[in-house]
Amino acid sequence: MKCLNNTIKILGLGMIAAVVATGCAAKKGPASSQAAAADSSYTVAKGDCLWCIAGQSKIYGNPYLWPLLYKANSGSIKDADLIYADQVLTVDRAASDGEKGRADKHSRNRGPWQIGVVEESDKAYLAGG
Repeated sequence: MKCLNNTIKILGLGMIAAVVATGCAAKKGPASSQAAAADSSYTVAKGDCLWCIAGQSKIYGNPYLWPLLYKANSGSIKDADLIYADQVLTVDRAASDGEKGRADKHSRNRGPWQIGVVEESDKAYLAGG
């Protein structure tokens, strides 16, 4: 799956009114450069986002589990909303049901976010809160 670009609506005086994720679209072509189901890593493709990566059946099959990717890669991902092509991510294949539940809850209740800013809710999630 590949995330489409975010849409940024700008009102008068250059103020950002809203940032809306436009969703994901299926990737076409062979996935030879991507990790197989049993692999513990994933190479980010141009346009990917944690939501889209987590939603892939070979990763977690559930986009709401993106915080698992964020936590497993907190040393290389500063802002969960900003990842880069060719970045190699660790995929936590041993996450417990409790960890998955906590990731899902965080994803659904994260609140407003901005690219380039580490949200307080993300910091709390990483700290185990």
